[in-house]
Amino acid sequence: MKHKPGRSGHGPSTIHHVAERAGVSPMTVSRVINGKKNVKASTRARVEAAIRDLSYSPNPAATSLARDDLIRIGLLYGNPSQLITQLIAVVVVAAYSAAITWVLLKVIDAVIGIRVSPEEEQRGLDTTQHGEAAYQL
Repeated sequence: MKHKPGRSGHGPSTIHHVAERAGVSPMTVSRVINGKKNVKASTRARVEAAIRDLSYSPNPAATSLARDDLIRIGLLYGNPSQLITQLIAVVVVAAYSAAITWVLLKVIDAVIGIRVSPEEEQRGLDTTQHGEAAYQL
């Protein structure tokens, strides 16, 4: 992944770096980037110079979020490596949960049993487990 040089050479430049370099607010930088007319020519020139000096380019994901005219699907437009990381995590959690559930079931089965015997089931669980009879026929 190619990084543009930032203010201190560590990672890509942000709108805040451009604002600091030009001596304006991030909102003013945003107005210049979006072509708004309510920015003085001298201020616009300073911001554009800072953008060039820092090799700044707007983050496409942030731009798409800020605009209402485009709707992007994160799966297709975002960070695919994050999706893969999350899928791996889901598989690991599912496998871990299944393994722990199996172990717990085996321990419970060994200690108290999970099922009643076929004879008890045939006689009826109300009678064998609770000592009650639902209907006296």
